[in-house]
Amino acid sequence: MRIAELPALYEADYHVYEVFSMRQFWREGAVFRMRSPRKTSALLYLCGCRADYQIGKRTLWAPKGSLVYIPSGSTYTTQFSQCRGCAAILIEFILKDEDQTPFDLFGEVNTVSQNADPVIRGLFEAAADVSERPVRSPAKLRSLIYEILTHLAAAERENMLASGKFASIARGITLMDSNKSFGMSVGEIARVCGVSPSTFRRLFKEWSGKSPAGYLLKARIDHAARLLSIGTLSAAQTSAACGFRDPAYFSRIFKKYTGTTPGEYGKPKRKTTS
Repeated sequence: MRIAELPALYEADYHVYEVFSMRQFWREGAVFRMRSPRKTSALLYLCGCRADYQIGKRTLWAPKGSLVYIPSGSTYTTQFSQCRGCAAILIEFILKDEDQTPFDLFGEVNTVSQNADPVIRGLFEAAADVSERPVRSPAKLRSLIYEILTHLAAAERENMLASGKFASIARGITLMDSNKSFGMSVGEIARVCGVSPSTFRRLFKEWSGKSPAGYLLKARIDHAARLLSIGTLSAAQTSAACGFRDPAYFSRIFKKYTGTTPGEYGKPKRKTTS
C-alpha cells in the first residue's frame, strides 16, 4: 500500500470511499482483537477512554483525548481502560488518489494527535450523529471526513513550517492559503512575517518552487472559479471578493488561467445539433 504524508493532503486531489462511523461504548478492561487484516483505514477518537495497542512486538499507548490512525491491512490487539460513557468514535474509510490508487497515511497504527482540538472533536461528534440518523447521508459523512483530514493536514503543515527552515515565513504561507491575503501585496505579507520582501520572496520560492506573486494570483483565480461555480455572485462582485481592483484585468487573467471568461465560466455548454 502506498503511504502519503499527511501534510500533502492539504493540496492533493483525492477521494474518500466506503465511509462508516459509530460511537463505541467499551467497558473497563475490554479487549478487541483484529485478527484478519483490516479492509479499510480508520480514525479513532478516544473521547472517553485510553487504548493500549499491541501491534506485533510493538506497543502503542494512546491516552484519553487522542486521535489514532489505523491503516488498512493492520492486525492488532487493543485493551481499553479509564472508560466512561461513549469511549470512542470510529470513522472507517478508503482513500484513493486521483488515479484511483489506494493509499494510507501511516504504515502502521499510530497516534495523529494526543490531544484532539475542539474542531476535530466537533467533526467526530457530527459524523457519529449522521450515522445514527434513521436516514443516513453518505455524502454528508464523506464531507465530514474530508473536513477532518483537511484540518489535520493543515495543522501538520503549519507545525512543520513553524519548526523548520521556513519558520520565519510560516505565518505568511498560512495567510496566503486563506482569502484574507487576497487584498494584500507581497510586501504587506512580508511585513506580517517581520522579514524584508526580498527575503520573503527568496524563502517562499525555495519552499514552493514558485514566486509568491504567482502563487497568490493562482490562489485568487482558483477561489474566483469556486465562487463563479456557485453562481450567486456576478463577475464584478467575484473580482472584488478576490482582491482584483480592475474587473477588466481580472477577466483577462481569469481567461488566461481557465480558458474562458468569468461571465461564461460555470454555465452549461449548449448542445449543437447537426
